[in-house]
Amino acid sequence: MAELKRALQTDGALAAAWIGLGAAQEAAGRPAEAEASYRKVIELSRGGDVAASRGLGRVLALTDREEQAVDLLERMLKDRPGEADLRGDLAQAHYLLGVKRLKEDRREEFLEEMNTTVQLDPDHGPAHYNLALTALEQGDTAAARRHAEAGLSAGYQFPPGFLEALGMAGAAAHQ
Repeated sequence: MAELKRALQTDGALAAAWIGLGAAQEAAGRPAEAEASYRKVIELSRGGDVAASRGLGRVLALTDREEQAVDLLERMLKDRPGEADLRGDLAQAHYLLGVKRLKEDRREEFLEEMNTTVQLDPDHGPAHYNLALTALEQGDTAAARRHAEAGLSAGYQFPPGFLEALGMAGAAAHQ
């Protein structure tokens, strides 16, 4: 971070240095500083820097501003539909928004967010687990198994006993 800050003292318009600094701050658990760095890049690029937008989206989602993250990342993905990493970040933001909705006891919105997550990222194991668990709770074993199979295909490690409850005890060993 010190080297990047020195480079920015020389030229405060070095977007690559701001991106690197934002990523370092994010990794160091300093979200407010990372957000400021990513916002600087977005300002310099007039909103066109995908890496900065992705970083800002991650920071927003991890600092209880999931709705803002979803909005930002959806706008970016609309302009760049082929960006797989952006799609993955949007899926994670929807997942975190779903978790928030569950904590708020807003179950319908929770399920909508989990479904949106797996539509964006079919390999999102935690969302498949949540959908499988909900289906199992509702007595829909077939749907629970479908989501469990998708989660297993994605490499997700289910909690002990979950696959057994679905009659899929040996399924994890065959993946």
